[in-house]
Amino acid sequence: MKLLVCALSLLGIAGNQAPPRYDLLIKGGRIVDGTGNPAYFADVAVSKGKIVRIGRNLGVADRTLDAKGMVVAPGFIDVHTHADDDLRRLPEAENFIRNGVTSIVTGNCGGSVRNVARYFDDLVTTGCALNV
Repeated sequence: MKLLVCALSLLGIAGNQAPPRYDLLIKGGRIVDGTGNPAYFADVAVSKGKIVRIGRNLGVADRTLDAKGMVVAPGFIDVHTHADDDLRRLPEAENFIRNGVTSIVTGNCGGSVRNVARYFDDLVTTGCALNV
């Protein structure tokens, strides 16, 4: 019995420790992490806009999303867009974000902006929801 109590104490299960608290907990989703490993089911804990833990029974959060039956992924890359001018007018890029796209490659087909340095300066000044 002493061994069990000691082991539980080391794991932080015994005692009066409060469970970790996060800003957001995405629960029960199928994780596709982009590493090439097979998908797996787990919870994702987010604090201050960053993923801080992935696993099961992670603690509590200010906001919880039920992801059962859904895929949780770090984002997708659209490798062929013509969004050059659109990003200046629509920096929130909702048409991409709502589809899980977090990064785009633009400037395809020779119809892109000519002054690339000014284009990126504009995106930094205006802000953009995507990695470009």
